Amino acid sequence: MGLNSRYGLALLGIILIVLGGFLYSTMFSTSLPSVVIIGSEYINVECKDFVPFGSILFISSNKNITSNEIAGAFIGQLGSGDFTLNKQHGTNFGETNIGVYTLGNGAKAYIATTNSTSLIVELKTGEYLIVGNQDTQTIAECFSQNVYQLSPIQ
Repeated sequence: MGLNSRYGLALLGIILIVLGGFLYSTMFSTSLPSVVIIGSEYINVECKDFVPFGSILFISSNKNITSNEIAGAFIGQLGSGDFTLNKQHGTNFGETNIGVYTLGNGAKAYIATTNSTSLIVELKTGEYLIVGNQDTQTIAECFSQNVYQLSPIQ
């Protein structure tokens, strides 16, 4: 079964189609939207980029945090110091960072933000949940009223 046979060419075609689909989904398509829900004493973020290849395989994961799991929360800037981002898996371009990252301080962070100014939630486990958009202030106010009182700006 070589490339000159009918089966060899069919197999090569299938491989190229699969590879092309994989490259398209990882390089040219944008990440599927994340959903942030803030309720009474909890925040839940549903995101396909919280699992490796989640956007490609259409698998989503939830990060649900209750108020008693939180060590602190504040509005902060991403991109320098303890909040330098090193992507483990997910999407990043410009100010959009969605997925699982390692922060400059070595902690693991679940991030769904399109803004460098974001709501940063530190968990008692040492991990972080970071969310934001063009109106991070509104997210932070809702979070502060329903889940956990924010610390002053860091």
